[in-house]
Amino acid sequence: MAMMIYRANELYNTPAKREENKPAKRGKLGVGKSHFYEEIEPKLEKVKLGEKAVGYTDRSVDKVIKEGIAAARADMVR
Repeated sequence: MAMMIYRANELYNTPAKREENKPAKRGKLGVGKSHFYEEIEPKLEKVKLGEKAVGYTDRSVDKVIKEGIAAARADMVR
């Protein structure tokens, strides 16, 4: 079974750069960089890619997404 590894910049939103006319990029989790590192990153399973580089497993990303959906559903029921 193949495992996909995500880098952090693939998971959080990146704002547009005005000087280069590049559009904003929406990450897989749809959150800002600060929220990602404060709230989500501690919950993810880390994979060491190099001396400093860190990646995150697809199963841990999927788990965080499912937890977010369950929490949103619980809030709607109240």
